[in-house]
Amino acid sequence: MKRRIVLWATMGLFVGGVWIAYAFATAPDYEQRSAANRVLQVLAYATCPIAVAGPSFYWVPLANAATYALLGLVLELFRKMQNFTATQSHVGEKNSKEEP
Repeated sequence: MKRRIVLWATMGLFVGGVWIAYAFATAPDYEQRSAANRVLQVLAYATCPIAVAGPSFYWVPLANAATYALLGLVLELFRKMQNFTATQSHVGEKNSKEEP
C-alpha cells in the first residue's frame, strides 16, 4: 500500500511539473479569453487543485504531490475495505453452504 501511495505522490509531482512547464512555455494572454483557454484552465484546476491557491510556482508540484498522496491514501483504504468486505462475504457463503 505504501508503494501505491508513493506512486500517487510521484504522479502528483509530475502533473504539477507539467503544468508549470506549460505555464512557462506559453505566455499568458489576459486580454484574450478563448474557449480553449477556459478548457485548459478547468483541466489545470481539475488535475492540479492546489493551483487555485495562487500563482507561486515553486511550491505547486510539492503541494500537488501531497494532494495526490492524500487522494491515493483515501482510495487505497477504500479499495482495501472493499476487498476485505468481499472476502468476508465469500467466507460467509462457504460456511452457509457447508451447513446442512
